[in-house]
Amino acid sequence: MSEELYPVRVFFEGDRGCVKCPGLYRAISRAPVIPGLPKLTSIDFAPSVYAGALQPNMGERREMSAAEIQAVVAWLLAVQAGAA
Repeated sequence: MSEELYPVRVFFEGDRGCVKCPGLYRAISRAPVIPGLPKLTSIDFAPSVYAGALQPNMGERREMSAAEIQAVVAWLLAVQAGAA
């Protein structure tokens, strides 16, 4: 998925990714540390299309749980407010 297609996106895979929400865009070169989520190898979160998948470090790629989605949303609000 292209980061330009969605107003909210948290994506990381390999050595590149982005954090995007209204008023904020950050290119990232390592997996974000998000409270409530395990250490990540990859993440793909785009709520406008109900996409939420992650790969924990040393784990298999899987869909995000409701609690993990809430953790990402809370983290994004903190990032947007400049607190993270």
